[in-house]
Amino acid sequence: MQFGNLEQLNNIRSDQSGHNLLDLVFSNLPIAIERSDDPLSKVDDFHPPITGTFNLEITNEKFKSHTYRNFKKVNWKLIIEDLSAINWSLIFSESKDVDEKVKKFYETIDNLLDTHCPKITAKPKHFPCWFSIETIRLLKKKHEINYDDIEKLLKIENLESRRKLADVKFITKSFNDQIDSCTFLHHFKFTQDSATRNQKVFKTTQSRTDIGKYSVFNRLMLTYNTLFDDRIALSHQPTDAKLKQIIREKSDTLNHSNV
Repeated sequence: MQFGNLEQLNNIRSDQSGHNLLDLVFSNLPIAIERSDDPLSKVDDFHPPITGTFNLEITNEKFKSHTYRNFKKVNWKLIIEDLSAINWSLIFSESKDVDEKVKKFYETIDNLLDTHCPKITAKPKHFPCWFSIETIRLLKKKHEINYDDIEKLLKIENLESRRKLADVKFITKSFNDQIDSCTFLHHFKFTQDSATRNQKVFKTTQSRTDIGKYSVFNRLMLTYNTLFDDRIALSHQPTDAKLKQIIREKSDTLNHSNV
């Protein structure tokens, strides 16, 4: 009790045990012990149910950065050379007893490691050390989808691949650059060859039948339907052949009108 600075805090005695104190509660915190009026199980006459109430303040401790040696990159060759050049007799000659000699020995070794072994500064951890990688991934995803941002939700649920997300950003930028010119539809096509990307090509790794599902394409489809009289909506998820036919027909129409 003295080692842990503990105190016995229970003073509730049993009537069946001759007022003897059978149950002990030790703590180094102030706890109010009372007889329980709502026990969780059948009451034992010799051990009356009790409850304890205490205040506990929990504070988030700030991460204290620390450094440690990276033994994977230590220069062992130089350490061996320096160890061979040390005059241990001279170092130990100033020591009066074994304890001082041991201290001198470790000081010498530490100095060698400080010279030839690089140090790494530990990075702060945002999650407890017992969290698995899968648990951390799920917590991050839960935190992200709590935002009321539809675009962010789409990026998480439908565009998890970085490649797909990069393609969507490319489409948005290319469309904004060409939106003021009707002739950009002459070159409107889909391609799976990333080498053919340019300002006149809209590239996507999404299935062509899914292009109307994502909000980033809606603006493109709306403008397409606005530029032409017949409202053949691309967002109705046409088949691959139908999509090529629509683009071919519109391209031919523009070519004839320019002539």
